Amino acid sequence: MANIKREKKSRFKKIVLVFLIASAGLLLSSIAAFYIIPLELIDSKVKALAEERAGITITQSGLRRVFPFGLEADNVEAAFKGHEPFVYIDRVRVTPDPLGLLTGRLKANFKGAFGNGDIGGYAALRFGGGAELKFEALGAEFRGVPVFNRVVSGLNGSFSGVAEMSLPDGGCPSGTANFKGEGMKGGEISFRGLPLPLSGIDGSGLEAVFSNCRIELKGFWLEGSDFSARLEGVVILSVPIDRSTLDMTLELIPKGALLRKEYILSLISDYRKSANYYSIPIKGTIGAPRAGF
Repeated sequence: MANIKREKKSRFKKIVLVFLIASAGLLLSSIAAFYIIPLELIDSKVKALAEERAGITITQSGLRRVFPFGLEADNVEAAFKGHEPFVYIDRVRVTPDPLGLLTGRLKANFKGAFGNGDIGGYAALRFGGGAELKFEALGAEFRGVPVFNRVVSGLNGSFSGVAEMSLPDGGCPSGTANFKGEGMKGGEISFRGLPLPLSGIDGSGLEAVFSNCRIELKGFWLEGSDFSARLEGVVILSVPIDRSTLDMTLELIPKGALLRKEYILSLISDYRKSANYYSIPIKGTIGAPRAGF
C-alpha cells in the first residue's frame, strides 16, 4: 500500500513538472515571438483595425517595446478620418494582463500621460465574442482634447472621471461615463463671430449613458459667474463615428455681467422661453454640429 502511494505521489510530481516546463516553454516562445514580430507590422495592424472598425486614424511617434510584453508610444493622436485630431496623448503604454484569461478574456491594460495628468484603464476581448473598455482620467488637461479646444479656445484646467463600456460582437456599446472639470479658468467661445470670454467658471461636469446604439447625454454643464449652461439630448451612433447624428438642446441662463450685454442676448432672442431662460436646439453630426442660432 505504501509503495502505491509513493508511486502516485511520484506520478503527480512528474505531471506538475511537465506542466511547469510546458508553461515556461510557452512563455519563452511567446516572448521570443513578441520580440521577433517587426514593430512596423504591429503598428500597421493596430492602425488598420482602428480605421476599419471605427473610422478613426491613429498617428504616433517612437513606438517601442517594454519588457516583457509591453508597447509604448509618444505623441499619440486620434482623429475621425479626414478630420483634425480629437485627442492628443503625450505618452501611452499598453501591457497584456494574463489574469484576464481566467475570466475568458484577452485583456490589455493601458496607462499614459495626458498633459500634467494621467489616464488609465483596460481593453478586453471576450472569447465568446464582444469586448469591454474602461477609461479613467485623473487631472487630465483639456489641452489634450483639441476638438474641445476648438469650441472653447484658451481654456485652462483638467478633468477627472471614468467611462465603462461593453461592446457585444456586431452590436452597439452599452455603459456609462461620468467626468468633472477641475481648476477651469480663462477660455472663450465664438458666438456668431463674437469672442465671448468664459470668466469665473465655478464647475463643470458630464454624465452620459450608452445603450441601443445611442448616447444619451444626461447633461454636460458649465456653471459660471455670468451664466449657467447645460447641454443634453441624444447622439445616434453611426460608423464612422463622426457621422453620428445629434438631437440635443442647449439650455442657457444668463446672469451677472452677461445680463447687461443686450447685444449678445439679442442674437438668441428667438430661443428665449422665459424672462431669463433660453433653449437652443443643436443638430447635425459629431463631425459637423449645427446650432439653432
